[in-house]
Amino acid sequence: MGTLLARMRNSMGLGPRKSRRAARAAKLFLPVAWLMQQGPYERYVLRRMWGPDSIRLLESARRLHEQTLAQRAMNHLAGGPKGGSTPAA
Repeated sequence: MGTLLARMRNSMGLGPRKSRRAARAAKLFLPVAWLMQQGPYERYVLRRMWGPDSIRLLESARRLHEQTLAQRAMNHLAGGPKGGSTPAA
């Protein structure tokens, strides 16, 4: 709840004290979240949750995403179609 806007936390019934605690907890969790996204830990969790092929699948998806973004940028610079997703070559 700490990642929500203060107005939203307030509308959900959190008082000022609990709202501040939730926001502080979210900020304190940021280093832990960063560590969880680092290579060795991420690979460990992926293997445990999705099996041995998960790492290869995720890396492939990331490469495809980067290629798609690069292709969109090139199309944008060249004045090509806007907003459409073009398949990577």
